[in-house]
Amino acid sequence: MSDSTTIRALVLRETGVRPELEEVELLPPEAGEVRIRVVACGLCRSDLANAEGTLRTPLPVVLGHEAAGVVVETGEGVEQPAVGDRVVVSLSPACGQCPMCEDDKPHLCFQSVPGSIGCTMLDGSTRVRSGEEVVHQLCAIGGFAAHVGGKPPPCIPRAPGRPP
Repeated sequence: MSDSTTIRALVLRETGVRPELEEVELLPPEAGEVRIRVVACGLCRSDLANAEGTLRTPLPVVLGHEAAGVVVETGEGVEQPAVGDRVVVSLSPACGQCPMCEDDKPHLCFQSVPGSIGCTMLDGSTRVRSGEEVVHQLCAIGGFAAHVGGKPPPCIPRAPGRPP
């Protein structure tokens, strides 16, 4: 397993103030997690609503929840997606164990709401740090960054030969 990686990310520290591009640390993937090099990230109205303070998000937070990229590292036990796979990162984290996940409907995961609203992984942790400070990840993703990390259920593989 690798060490943490210094990445650039768009960090919102205060609502109503323009987010800033900062160097932060992305922790290595834990068991069952992946690290993805972000190739593209969509700007959604919810990113702006968070920045304006209309939606209340724990701060500081890396904005962005619509991302696509390439898997560059996997944690212990991850078989899919594999390193080199092009993926789209979904806005909803999924536990993989609740009735909706078991029914192949991870977008309706019972456990996703606390992680999405709290801007954390499903276990309440985050993968981004600024020194000793915890930095949250919008919808457990934080796509406005060079890399993102987390559990693979929201990573949807793309067909070979198609852009991420």
